[in-house]
Amino acid sequence: MTEVYRAYPHALRKLDESGLTARIEKALHGSTVKPLRFVSMDDVERTVNSMEGEGLLGTMKKEDRDRFRAELSGAIRKKDSCWTVERAGGGFEERAVAHDFLLLTGYRNLAVLQKEELFDYNKFGFSSVSEFTGTVGAAIEMGLANNGNNKGLAWSTVRNDGRDISSDITGDTYGDLRIFQYDVTPYQTQDPIGNTVYYRRLGSRDKMAVEAYHNTEGQLLVSVLKYVNQENIKPQILEFGARGAMLFISTLERRDKVYMNENLFGFKRASVDMLFSAWNMQIPKLNAMGMPSTEKPGHYINAQYGEGYVVYLSHEGDMVIAMREKRKPVNVEEAVTFAPEEIDSVINGIFYQAVRGLGRTTERELVEILDYRFSPEFGKLARRA
Repeated sequence: MTEVYRAYPHALRKLDESGLTARIEKALHGSTVKPLRFVSMDDVERTVNSMEGEGLLGTMKKEDRDRFRAELSGAIRKKDSCWTVERAGGGFEERAVAHDFLLLTGYRNLAVLQKEELFDYNKFGFSSVSEFTGTVGAAIEMGLANNGNNKGLAWSTVRNDGRDISSDITGDTYGDLRIFQYDVTPYQTQDPIGNTVYYRRLGSRDKMAVEAYHNTEGQLLVSVLKYVNQENIKPQILEFGARGAMLFISTLERRDKVYMNENLFGFKRASVDMLFSAWNMQIPKLNAMGMPSTEKPGHYINAQYGEGYVVYLSHEGDMVIAMREKRKPVNVEEAVTFAPEEIDSVINGIFYQAVRGLGRTTERELVEILDYRFSPEFGKLARRA
C-alpha cells in the first residue's frame, strides 16, 4: 500500500477556519497536485537544495529559519528518526520515511500557498513551522487519496475499544478485490522532528488489507451472509431479501469504465451452488487470545499464488478476514475485521464496488446470489446438514 496520511479533527478545524481547506480542494479539483508514487532521501535533499536556491527559506524569520534547518537536517541525518504515537499501553514508535520529510519541507504546499505564505504559520493559526508544513502536506495527501478513481464507498466506525476504524471496499487497477482498513484514531503524536502534531502517517499497526483475486466479490458476499445468519444479525439492507440491494443500486451513478467481466451473462446455477457449498459449516471462532481453533474453516476468499483469506469469528463476535499463506499459519494480527453494526455498510460497499466498475463482478451476479439465498430452493440446501 502507498503512504497514507491522516489529519486529526483538531487540525482539520484549523484548516477550515484559516481557509486552507477551500484552497486545497480548489488545487485538487484543478489537478495542480499529482500523487507521489515513490520518494527517496535523495529526493528530499534535492528539494531542500532547490528551495534554498529559489530563496524560499528566506521568507522565514531568521530564528524560525535557523531552528527549522537544524531540526529538519538533524532528523534527516539521523538513521532512526521516528513518529511517536501514544496508544493504549504506551508510546509506539514508527520509523520515518522519505515521504514524511518531503512533506515537512513544505515544498508540496506551493500548490495552495503563495511563496511568502509558505512558512507563515502564525497567519494560519499554527504553533510552529513544521506543524504547519506537515499538516498542510498531510491534508493534501488525504485529498489526493479521496480523489482516486478506485475509491470505494468508505465508512468509519468507532469500535468498543475506542479505536476509529475507516474501511473501504474497492478494486486495484486490474479489477482485483481490495479491502482497505485503517486505524485513524487521533492518538497523541510527535512527528519525526519531535514536535507535537495533530496528524500522522499511518504506520504498520494502522493499516490492514485484503488483497484478493478478481471475481472474488461473490465469495466475500456469501461469507458476509453466513456471518449474518450465524450471528443472527439483522441488516436493514437484507430486510426484504434482494430488494434492498436493488433499491440501493438504483441510487448509484455508474462509471463509464467497467472492467470486462468473465461472466458477462450472470452466474450459472452451478456457480451459485458452489459459492454456497460450505454454508452448513459454521464459521469457526477465535479463542480469547485471538488464535484460530482447530475447527476447520469453510469460508475462503481466494488470492493469487495459492494464498488466500480465511473467515473467522472474533471472540467478541466480529467477522474476521485473515490471510492464509501457503506454508505459514493464518495471520490474525493483521486481519480485516467488521463489527455487527457495520454489516449494512459492508454489503453496500460490495454493491457500490460492482456498480462503479471497480472490480470484475457485476451487480447482477451479486443480486443473483441474494436472490438464491432468499429463495425456496435455498431453504432445501440450508436444511441439509
